[in-house]
Amino acid sequence: MCKKNISKEVKWLLLGIPVIFIASAIFHFVYGWTGNNKVVGMFFPANESIFEHLKMLIFPIIIWWTAIYFAKGKELNIDKNKWFFGCLVSLVASMLFMMMFYYTITGALGIESLALDIANTFLSIAFGQLLGIHFYKHSKGIEWNGSWAIIIVIVAVCIWFSLNPPELPMFLDATTGTYGIK
Repeated sequence: MCKKNISKEVKWLLLGIPVIFIASAIFHFVYGWTGNNKVVGMFFPANESIFEHLKMLIFPIIIWWTAIYFAKGKELNIDKNKWFFGCLVSLVASMLFMMMFYYTITGALGIESLALDIANTFLSIAFGQLLGIHFYKHSKGIEWNGSWAIIIVIVAVCIWFSLNPPELPMFLDATTGTYGIK
């Protein structure tokens, strides 16, 4: 039997799959728990649109990768450029996977299911983390500040569209027929 050694930083990123998943479940409800606070709605899902559900991925992924870097970066000799490039890849891959899964299952096949929505969130996180790990391990990455610049743009666009959603299906809360923060 062939046993591969998994590096400690990869173990932390794999641990991120269930941790980010649990955080995303909590993120789903924070806006409602705070009495539908508009500021909170910029960072947490404010309705049931697919766009708002992307926030369940964006912030927990960024927080996890950043926290692990600051908590373990020196100890594990983590390459900052490769690490934050892996974070960026994980973030974008998770978001794209979530949208593709949703539009395939719900849009193309017309299936609406809470179980599939939960599976979508878990699979999106797992796919993103695994792809982020791959790029961390096997790429040269880009300058860490370049990765962060792109991450900040993604966050800024997310906040902008939370406050100013275009009337497109991706931003529509089908349960209420509304867009954006209530």
